[in-house]
Amino acid sequence: VSHETVYFRAQLDEFTANYTSDAQSLEVRQRWQNLLPRGGGTVRIDDYKNHEHLGEPIRDRDGDSGPLYQVSWTHQLHCLYYLMDAYDQVVRHGPTGHENLIPEGHDSVHTNHCFDYLRQAILCNVDMTLEGGSPGNPTGTNGFGHAHVCRNYLEVIDWIEERRINDIAQIIGPR
Repeated sequence: VSHETVYFRAQLDEFTANYTSDAQSLEVRQRWQNLLPRGGGTVRIDDYKNHEHLGEPIRDRDGDSGPLYQVSWTHQLHCLYYLMDAYDQVVRHGPTGHENLIPEGHDSVHTNHCFDYLRQAILCNVDMTLEGGSPGNPTGTNGFGHAHVCRNYLEVIDWIEERRINDIAQIIGPR
């Protein structure tokens, strides 16, 4: 797989909910679905036993599709969309589904930026790890226990800290 240079751009109107209606949310869902390859990222790997880092395959519910794996980036994209959709439901309908309130101080622009930015980051990195079946759920995957090829986290931390401008580290600013 080759690499390409991609400049992220805000696509908030296309890929994030505006918290107004089911119709708008369904339009956004369709755009996310269009990002997936045909088959949704589930692939058949007949020679999986020849690959030392592949765990047991996902078993097809019907049992006739062979040894299946889920490609990580499609699973990651699914999880991010799932969180965004759940957030949209809570913002529009409240925790019980009936309040139809937006919390005071809600910053939908920042929230939508984060969802869109993470969507683009997943698509930029497209982790091709093949995720097999999960313990207790051989017909699906939870994504855990599979070998990923990653940048060395400690080396990345060292590189950043050698070039830092101060010692402040906050995941989110003060309230």
